[in-house]
Amino acid sequence: MSTQNSRAAPGGDRPLAGILHMVGAAFALSGIDVLAKFAVAGIPVLQMLALRSAFVMLVLIPYFMRAGGLSLFRTGQARLHLARLVFMFFAILAFFHALSELPLAMVVALGFSTPIFVTALSRPMLGEPVDGARWAAVLFGFAGTVVVVNPAMAGFSPIALLPLMSAMGWAMVQLLARKLTRTDSDATILAYLNTGLVLAFGALAPLAWVDIEASAVGVCFLLGVLMVAAQWLMLRAIRLAPIATVTPFQYLELPLAVAFGWAIWSEWPGPHVFAGAAMIVASGLFVVWTERRRARAARVAA
Repeated sequence: MSTQNSRAAPGGDRPLAGILHMVGAAFALSGIDVLAKFAVAGIPVLQMLALRSAFVMLVLIPYFMRAGGLSLFRTGQARLHLARLVFMFFAILAFFHALSELPLAMVVALGFSTPIFVTALSRPMLGEPVDGARWAAVLFGFAGTVVVVNPAMAGFSPIALLPLMSAMGWAMVQLLARKLTRTDSDATILAYLNTGLVLAFGALAPLAWVDIEASAVGVCFLLGVLMVAAQWLMLRAIRLAPIATVTPFQYLELPLAVAFGWAIWSEWPGPHVFAGAAMIVASGLFVVWTERRRARAARVAA
């Protein structure tokens, strides 16, 4: 990848290849969910995230060296990079704490509310217009999150809000990345974020550090490898095919979470989780469909 500014390329014309890459990304993300839920049961969250971030950096360092090395840190957008790092830091913490306390399917379902927040924040953050149809999708998707969380349920815990906090943080990460792609390369964006995460989690990890077995270190290594693989597969997917074609296949992660949760931890979501998840997925797919229509209309007008 060049060190020059590289904006998100428009989708190519290989839809099957793009779909297969996105399916691979969904499996990689599901693997991350399962391994992380195992890891947080026996490793302090801060220690696990420090190890995972270190292994991610080990995998990425050869790419960074080829892409420009220390020159990648030359940017006029340091404040945006710092803001993105802060949002990512808290989004990751919220997500992994949620995994340690909540059923896997519930955490993943609420995580899919990210497009709702991206749509809602597009105008104030990027100045991009949001029409009435997309606002309706946002409200419908938000209603789905309320159904999943089910605040009227007996024994409701505020911990159920953690996946929503994570989704909002991840939405800010995506929106800030969209801003940064106007001036900085993909390599610079990755270098700032991953270096910052290593430093942040590395500084905090000693507060909760414990002796762990080699197998636990191996799990953290696999988490790092799968994270890099998921990011690469998703990037390749949107370069091989239109984003509206491949995005719906991200939702494969949800049935995989249900299957893994049931097979490994005997977690079977209640009806409210299925109903709310269906509403969240429907709102996301509607936004994808409207974007595809808008893109087609723009091509016809051109």
